[in-house]
Amino acid sequence: MGFLDTLNAFDTRVLLRLNDNFNDFWDAAMYMGTDKLFWLPMFAVMVYVLVKNKGRESILIFLMVILLLVFSDGVSTFIKGWSERLRPSHNPSIMYDLHIVNGYRGGHFGFVSSHAANSFGVALFLLLLVRNVAFSVTLLMWAAFHTYTRIYLGVHYPFDILGGILLGLLGGLGFFQFYRFLRARFHFFKVIGTDTYKISHTKGGFKIADVALVIVVAILSFLLLLIAASRSTAFMS
Repeated sequence: MGFLDTLNAFDTRVLLRLNDNFNDFWDAAMYMGTDKLFWLPMFAVMVYVLVKNKGRESILIFLMVILLLVFSDGVSTFIKGWSERLRPSHNPSIMYDLHIVNGYRGGHFGFVSSHAANSFGVALFLLLLVRNVAFSVTLLMWAAFHTYTRIYLGVHYPFDILGGILLGLLGGLGFFQFYRFLRARFHFFKVIGTDTYKISHTKGGFKIADVALVIVVAILSFLLLLIAASRSTAFMS
């Protein structure tokens, strides 16, 4: 057995072990939690906080985030087409051993995960921007959960996820450095006073109270997810 075959066999064993731990409650929670639309309130509040704290500089930030998403989504799609690695949910040798939720199997190819690339790319960019420990932990936990749903649902191998995470981190770091370069070069985007550290602000120049609002909404969104999953499970039974 070659090296790649050994890696694939290991990847498959890990997936089957993780995918096997399921119940109706987590089926509902993971199925809802994998949908980007479910997390719109959290990011809507983040947009509000960015505009409030960064003013016209937020234009540059939004542009960088959009380019980051285009990059991570585009590159992950290209790699999928190049590698042609079937998702486990479409692989004849494993698809019938998986726990599939609501018939959802995703597209044919899965390496690398666009969910992982997008989630971790945006999370890294924003935590480097805000520079607050609680905010960073919250975003990383959200990205980890949002990404893990793909394994739970059986539509990605762990190595698909790992590849997506690495791509996202590379993109997040790269576009954050690009943002810093443009901000320094074009003074229109640089708001006077945002670089001055204040005890009431994060090291990135955001009011701590505003950052706390994002954290609260993220926690409430997750609690809402659990409540909705519980109600869905109760209704089904």
